Amino acid sequence: MISRKSQANSIFIYILALVIIAGIFFLGYKMISSVSKTASDAELQAFVKGFQNDANGIIAEYDNIRTFEKAVPMKYTSVCFADTTPARRNTIMAAGPGADINAYAIINDSISSNSANNVFIIDGQIVAFKIKGLRLSAPPYYKCYPNTGTVSYTLQGKGEYVLLIIS
Repeated sequence: MISRKSQANSIFIYILALVIIAGIFFLGYKMISSVSKTASDAELQAFVKGFQNDANGIIAEYDNIRTFEKAVPMKYTSVCFADTTPARRNTIMAAGPGADINAYAIINDSISSNSANNVFIIDGQIVAFKIKGLRLSAPPYYKCYPNTGTVSYTLQGKGEYVLLIIS
């Protein structure tokens, strides 16, 4: 017959083993989610830097047109561009939301607050940044592209600014 003392030791060992296993699962989950977030942030930064490099690289190539494709993290639903030059601000605000009411609200809010941001990556959180000299080729002077994992866009160098071609 097994003594009560050895039964108590066995129960203690099982409880200790369960606590250790639970700790390993918890720490593993935290580490995996941390790595996943870091990878997503790095992918977003690669898009931002890549777009800035594309615009800066073609701006001086007068009338040269190039199409670029960049990866965007799938957690974002769309990438929007707006021509926030003073001459275009009123056109955007008067145009109304069109098909993408959420994006329009964000862009309109940015314009109303006199923000210089002209690129918006949208989902539950908004990443907005400014590309110096970015203009859009046609009214309503903002364009949103749905995120399918990559976003393709066409830029034309104009010397002092870069034109995003809207087709």
